[in-house]
Amino acid sequence: MTSATASPSTAFSSAARSNSLRSLRGGRTALVALFVAAGTAAAVLTGGGTAAADPIAPYVVGMTEQQAHEALATTGVPYRNMVRIGGASPCIVTAQSDLGTVLVGHTNLDGDRIETPVWRGVGLSVRCA
Repeated sequence: MTSATASPSTAFSSAARSNSLRSLRGGRTALVALFVAAGTAAAVLTGGGTAAADPIAPYVVGMTEQQAHEALATTGVPYRNMVRIGGASPCIVTAQSDLGTVLVGHTNLDGDRIETPVWRGVGLSVRCA
């Protein structure tokens, strides 16, 4: 006569295995959370999370080219036309993108090299009729 039920030792080992897998998953999640927290703390303490922010430029898509240039100039945002399609008036700004930063370096009086990040501004795509 054969029984379809598992023996007590098999049932126990399967339950123990299930519990150990569950605790392993929980431990892995806790480990990932620990690494994320450590990385965030390091970025904040070293200034990496706050110093990377660029100035906020006004949104000029949909404005005429002249209106966009005036809006950017009054807020002090550097800009340049990256793409210009057509040649007749009126010209409308169809896209705006961040040009990122560039490192500008110089040597101080002590002979140390100092590099400063400088925001390059906004690039505009303009379509003329």
